[in-house]
Amino acid sequence: EAAERRRKAEEQRRKAEEEAAERRREAELEAANKKMCKNASITVDRAVVLLVHDPSIDPYVKVTYRGQENKDLTFQTKYEAHTTNPTWNHTETVLLCNAMAPMRFAIYDRNWMTDTLVAQAELAGR
Repeated sequence: EAAERRRKAEEQRRKAEEEAAERRREAELEAANKKMCKNASITVDRAVVLLVHDPSIDPYVKVTYRGQENKDLTFQTKYEAHTTNPTWNHTETVLLCNAMAPMRFAIYDRNWMTDTLVAQAELAGR
């Protein structure tokens, strides 16, 4: 019986050590990820001659990038009314946390019910 208690105590101690080591690894990984994050200013300036069927579109841009904890985050510009040559001149300061993740740009036409995708592009990570 004493040997069984010692074996169980040893098993519990080993399990506690493994859990503590796992928590340390997770904390180290999180700290490393935070060190890799960089502030960046992203400017969406304009589009020239959007090729669409309806020249009276109301375009805006959604920008998607990788933030902390490997989450995709999005911001968008205001829409420009009735133009295929919009100038947004929108700058957003963001925290980029994954240099390998692409940044995505999507131009939408603002509508009453559902916005329509007009164009999209991707800026590859390094």
